[in-house]
Amino acid sequence: MFTWILIIGGVLLFLGLAWTTIGMAPKGVDAEDVRNIKRDNAARGDYYGGAGM
Repeated sequence: MFTWILIIGGVLLFLGLAWTTIGMAPKGVDAEDVRNIKRDNAARGDYYGGAGM
């Protein structure tokens, strides 16, 4: 039973990653750029007005 949970979880994780990749690609949004922007904003303490998420 535990094996099936791992298999299903892995498939769902893979589908989720594929879905977000396909969803972001046509809009020209690079996930790495988004991460860098969030990191830089958090370092300055002005991301959504909070000093650290």
